[in-house]
Amino acid sequence: MCKLDVLANEGVATIAAQGSQEEANATAYEVSGMSNQSSQVYYNALMRLKKQPQRIAEIEVGRQYRLQADPRAASLVQPVILRHLNAVYTGISLTPADIRQDFESQRYRAYVPVY
Repeated sequence: MCKLDVLANEGVATIAAQGSQEEANATAYEVSGMSNQSSQVYYNALMRLKKQPQRIAEIEVGRQYRLQADPRAASLVQPVILRHLNAVYTGISLTPADIRQDFESQRYRAYVPVY
């Protein structure tokens, strides 16, 4: 979802600069639809995970992200996933739109220079 958001912003800006605004709008709409669909799939996966013990789900998330090639990107996404898992297990309301917004915000953190 983070990658879709980056593609949406960079790709649409490139299309708008080189093509027509109609093309840029059509592309933005298409990418937005893919992002909405991905958010729904992710939400459904969280609901299925709720059937497992929370600690097992958290351990698996940690294990998967330790295997990622880009530790900085993993370190940005992992806390969001863990926050979503916590919300699901504690009964906090979480919607696909909330999920999408959380991952979109990671784009800004990913582009902040590390000093």
